[in-house]
Amino acid sequence: MFTASLLIAGGCWTGQPPAPQPAGLAIEPRKPRCSGPHCLPELEFVDTNGGRHTRSSLAGKIVVVNFWATWARPSLVQIAALSKVHDTYKARGIVILGILTDDLDDDGLIAFRSTHPISYPIVRVTPEILSAFDALDAIPITIVFGRRGQEVARRVGTFGEEDLTAVLDALVGEPR
Repeated sequence: MFTASLLIAGGCWTGQPPAPQPAGLAIEPRKPRCSGPHCLPELEFVDTNGGRHTRSSLAGKIVVVNFWATWARPSLVQIAALSKVHDTYKARGIVILGILTDDLDDDGLIAFRSTHPISYPIVRVTPEILSAFDALDAIPITIVFGRRGQEVARRVGTFGEEDLTAVLDALVGEPR
């Protein structure tokens, strides 16, 4: 009866006291990286400044991916909010990637940025990016991925600064 109680309670008594743990050593099982359809895709995002962002270079970071277009009014609101959030959180392991869905040349993008400052990297959409993010049926769409690459939030339309910061604040303390 006593043995059954210990086993049910989740313990197992061997007759020996537990081995002491060295002070300050916390052993935590390593959690696997995300794999599957609701994870940060395994691709390379090349931004307009030549920066390369891969799943491995983004590992351990919180990643916000925003699909936007210059012609979509909600995207203009989203750009301002994301720039503020980027400036506030970039030192805390948060990366924002703006995926430009327009077919805008470099001069057009420079002109657009002169009236709509963007503080985070811009990536031009590619067929691979569209395929990897399946089911993009509106603009803007913002997807937030946790430190292990798992999708934790998705918003079609404008993701308000207050709502986004609430999601990010909850994730900042997440183990790497």
